[in-house]
Amino acid sequence: MLQAVTYYAREPAPHFTPPAADKTKWLPVLFQLTSKLNLPGDLVKELNQQGLVYADDKQNAVVNLPGATVDVRFNRSFR
Repeated sequence: MLQAVTYYAREPAPHFTPPAADKTKWLPVLFQLTSKLNLPGDLVKELNQQGLVYADDKQNAVVNLPGATVDVRFNRSFR
């Protein structure tokens, strides 16, 4: 077991390329973040204006923080 863990720990992590922004999907994502997850609307809008949160072509929220990018996928219960 330890050998397997050591082997995989030496493998480089795959490079993550954040998805492209799709401005046509922003309003539904904004609704999901504010109405379903109860995030403050002003905060979410400001983060979007700064390019730190945006929607991708699959209507997911992408959180693009310095040093880390997270793709937030909404399951069907949010849609």
